[in-house]
Amino acid sequence: MDLIRRFQAGHLAKRLQDPHQADAGLAQTQEKLLALGPTAVRGLLDAIAHGKASEASIEVLERLATNDTLTVFVEALQSPVPAVAEAAASALSRSALYDPALLLPLFSEPAVSKARLESILSAQMQRLQPVTLVRVLPDLSKDARGSVFRLLERRADTSISKDVVGLARHAEWW
Repeated sequence: MDLIRRFQAGHLAKRLQDPHQADAGLAQTQEKLLALGPTAVRGLLDAIAHGKASEASIEVLERLATNDTLTVFVEALQSPVPAVAEAAASALSRSALYDPALLLPLFSEPAVSKARLESILSAQMQRLQPVTLVRVLPDLSKDARGSVFRLLERRADTSISKDVVGLARHAEWW
């Protein structure tokens, strides 16, 4: 059954990527992909690998970006195909259906672009707690810390004072 759903998702995703698809057909194709659920994510990303992502595809990916599908999106961020990585980043930047704090460990992953990750988290800043950012700092490399400090500049408040003082005592605070 899963094989059939993946085949359907791939077929629908290709239709969604078709620039000649009528608007009415786009909406119907989007709904069918959403009905397929998480299975549709890989099909969409595979279809995007052959060209630039359509806005309709990004909209579907945005609605499918959840905590359950996050591993597929993380794999896509590591893709050697720029269109796939960019589509995943766009969807993660726009979606409100997952916890962006789950992306913080990716700063330690060399295969994930730090700039792309910072861009996603910057778009999700209102959903990230500053204390969460401060607490991951000691575990990050120095270049990743720079990214997190830039994020903190946008969202820092007095709630992180105690944690920041603790960082000042850390052997490698910077």
